[in-house]
Amino acid sequence: MKPGSGTQAEDRLLLLVPTSRDAQLSEQILGRAGVTCTPCPGLEQLSAELDRDVAALLIAEEIYAVDHSGLLAAWLARQEPWSDLPIILLARPGSDSETLTRAVEQLSNVTVIDRPTRIATLVSVVRSAIRARRRQYQLREHLVLRERTETQLRETVEEVRTLLDTLPIGVVMTSDTETSRITGNARAHALLRVRTGEKFDGRVRVFDGDTEVPFERHPLTRAARGENVVAEHVDLRIDDSVIHAMVWATPLRNLRGEPRGALAAILDLTEQRRAELALRESDRRKDEFLAILAHELRNPLAPVRTALDILKRETQPGTRQNLHEIIERQVETMVRLVNDLLDVSRIARGTTDLDEQIVDLRQIVRSAIEISQPLIAAGRHRLSTQLPPDPVRMRADPLRLAQVFANLLNNAAKYTPVAGEIAIRVDIADRQARIVIEDDGIGIAKEMLTEVFDMFRQIREGGQKPSSGLGIGLTLVKRLVEQHQGSVVAESDGIGCGSRFIVHLPLTPIDGSSKTFPQSESAFSLRGLRVLVADDNEDAAAVLRQLIQMLGGVCGVVNDGEEVLDALRADKPSVAILDIGMPHLDGYTVARRIRALPEFDDVVLVALTGWGQDEDKRRSREAGFDFHLVKPAAYDALKAVLAPLVPAP
Repeated sequence: MKPGSGTQAEDRLLLLVPTSRDAQLSEQILGRAGVTCTPCPGLEQLSAELDRDVAALLIAEEIYAVDHSGLLAAWLARQEPWSDLPIILLARPGSDSETLTRAVEQLSNVTVIDRPTRIATLVSVVRSAIRARRRQYQLREHLVLRERTETQLRETVEEVRTLLDTLPIGVVMTSDTETSRITGNARAHALLRVRTGEKFDGRVRVFDGDTEVPFERHPLTRAARGENVVAEHVDLRIDDSVIHAMVWATPLRNLRGEPRGALAAILDLTEQRRAELALRESDRRKDEFLAILAHELRNPLAPVRTALDILKRETQPGTRQNLHEIIERQVETMVRLVNDLLDVSRIARGTTDLDEQIVDLRQIVRSAIEISQPLIAAGRHRLSTQLPPDPVRMRADPLRLAQVFANLLNNAAKYTPVAGEIAIRVDIADRQARIVIEDDGIGIAKEMLTEVFDMFRQIREGGQKPSSGLGIGLTLVKRLVEQHQGSVVAESDGIGCGSRFIVHLPLTPIDGSSKTFPQSESAFSLRGLRVLVADDNEDAAAVLRQLIQMLGGVCGVVNDGEEVLDALRADKPSVAILDIGMPHLDGYTVARRIRALPEFDDVVLVALTGWGQDEDKRRSREAGFDFHLVKPAAYDALKAVLAPLVPAP
């Protein structure tokens, strides 16, 4: 049924009577009573008008009698559920006819009026039918409004459900104060391990620390009974897992303000808690490392200081030489500690470049053994070596790889009791080298096997203090091996059962012979070389000048960057060794000023500084330095820079 043009169409009375005269007369009578009539010439026109809004139908019995096709009955059968069109049937005089009987059976809402009828009776019946029809139209409007409201409600519910399912926090809700029915969003299902369609009831146990919280004190239960729960930390235990969470819960209330359920939000803090614990552990290990570092630096400093005090008073050459050797060994120990720290820093930041060469792996292992031999000998350990008979060629940084094996051998020597057994073996298979270093020392607890390569981690025997060292040797091993596209693992059957470290390195087929480590000469001469040293540390400058002069060179010293240009013009050196961190005028600025003057084009500039990162070296090059040495500069490093600059005799 199509809506009409408003109230006037809905109040229409359709007329279907035998003659136009009857229709005209009925329209006049009912019009005076305020009823709008629409005469229909026949059944087809009636059917068309019924599809519009209409209040009632007034039809004569003889007209209904000729509706053999059942048009009216068919239309009535198609009515919407709210519609029950009132029909007024004008019966012919006499007894009940077959047509009248059929009309009462087929037309559900029909009122029969005998003819002739009183006008008052007709008007009363028509008005009653129109009023009844108006109530039907009111029901239709109510049903339309309800359907629209329900549609909007379903859409709103779906929007809220979608919103809740996209939230990163779990949301659960109960619709009764006993929390017997609990539902949740997608995050709550995932967090609490409840599949869609399963119930939340009884799956979660709530703990405050190690104490289980009774059901009546659960946040959702308390909120369902009217309590607001704000940012409460709890542990939720589901099966064997624990979720550290923060919970907010609030009651849902009815129109009278009484609790009728509750809603709770659950923020998963498990990863945050793990991160906090890891940070605390990192802080603890950092503090332990700083204490160890202070201890490790004091150890070599003590004999150095004592030796210096003796040198002030001792005149015997033999004793002085022995003291010099003590100082040299202890200074080398401190340099090695600092270099290890710098190595770890560079590798961790990915700023270490490998100086890869074609090498023989056997030679690298032998070099590592030479490096570790003093520590092995000090422990009176027996070292067995098993190397392939033929060269093992590979592309690697020989110094870094020797550092890897030396660290592993040193580790074995430190953690093996006196007169222990240490073995190193190299096997080749499937284009890979397998290097095994094992000992019969104190061993490693199984739970520590995956942690021994962590920064500042040290192996402990029972409850004893860790051995000497910074706990970074194995970290260096792992990261240097990985830079060579290899891997390293630790194995042990437990405390007291020794340990085994296995390094795997890829071997690439290489044409040509392997490079060997260059052998440096023990001494060289700087005779004829003029050098200028600029350093605000007067002791450092004086010692360096003494070394250069001892090797036959001529050396001038200034202690301020502003004095360098005048010294260059006065002494005319071939080499200028400049400290970077001088006051008033730093080494970078001095170098740039020197390079800006053509008269100093032939002067070789060497940066000597405590700053040794790749970025520091880059800045040196940009400022005009030819070389960059890191304090304390080793004898071989100075030789490598200065020896080629010595003028021919």
